[in-house]
Amino acid sequence: MMINRYINCYLVLVLFLMPLVVSADQVKMLEVLFSESEPGIDPYSTRYLLSDDYLRLDDGSDEGDFILFDLKTRVIHSFNHEDKTHLKIEPRVIQAIDYALDFKIKKTPMTQAPAIEGNRRVGYELKANGDTCKHVVSVEGLMPELISVLRDYELVLAEQAKTTLSRVPAAYREPCYMANNYLYVDAYLDGGFPVQVIDYMGKQKKMMSYRPVLKSEQLIQFPQGYRIYKPN
Repeated sequence: MMINRYINCYLVLVLFLMPLVVSADQVKMLEVLFSESEPGIDPYSTRYLLSDDYLRLDDGSDEGDFILFDLKTRVIHSFNHEDKTHLKIEPRVIQAIDYALDFKIKKTPMTQAPAIEGNRRVGYELKANGDTCKHVVSVEGLMPELISVLRDYELVLAEQAKTTLSRVPAAYREPCYMANNYLYVDAYLDGGFPVQVIDYMGKQKKMMSYRPVLKSEQLIQFPQGYRIYKPN
């Protein structure tokens, strides 16, 4: 049994390190799978697929609704199959928000936690006016190219969100809400790749796996005949 275990581990390592043979209709991608949960909702799966041109975000299904983030133009494209709609969010000029906030990040080394690819895990608390807004477990040096893409994606969403901030009731504009959604949306990426994130509302996101894959090029193409619209 012990010999079989070593053989299986060796085969997994070889398959991970083998160069991927790409056919005409396939694209090399980085696949990252997550499990997410929030109060009152059963855990559900989400996925990132990163190619040279796009980041695709979906629920792990090749057939479901999805988002494409164009790495060159920084435009977000969201597709809904049932309605056959294509929501297009274009990047905006960064707008300042008049909101006083004391934002701090508290770092806690996790010396006993297992490393990933030799990179250590570090715990972080993101705090606004003394309140803890997010608990983050990050891995330094892991998937830096994806971190950069996610940072751009978060900032595009935040700038779009600012256009409707005036409609948000004042009671909701508490420090953590403002920090997480408008002012420090990408701060959870500062310590490395976030393998676990828990926010002040109880929403959790945990990385389950990551690996190089070959996927059909259709996964990063726009569906034809969908009605295009923009926010606002």
